[in-house]
Amino acid sequence: MKIVRTDGKKRISLPGSRPGEVYEVINEEPGHYSLVRVVSPMARTKPKTVSQVEKAMKATPLKFTKSWEELRKMTRET
Repeated sequence: MKIVRTDGKKRISLPGSRPGEVYEVINEEPGHYSLVRVVSPMARTKPKTVSQVEKAMKATPLKFTKSWEELRKMTRET
């Protein structure tokens, strides 16, 4: 069993963990915690190529659905 100590910023270093990993902290009972590594679904997908990104941007360009007056009313206090 390995014992770790928190630093000044209340952090611990987990043996075997890698930078960027995310863990869910579960407080099972007072003084007992469990960590579960959270795997993002985005981490499993292959990154898109530049041509795929350009094609997607051309297929769905950003368009305003409201007029400038409607946007002004929504964003200004009256």
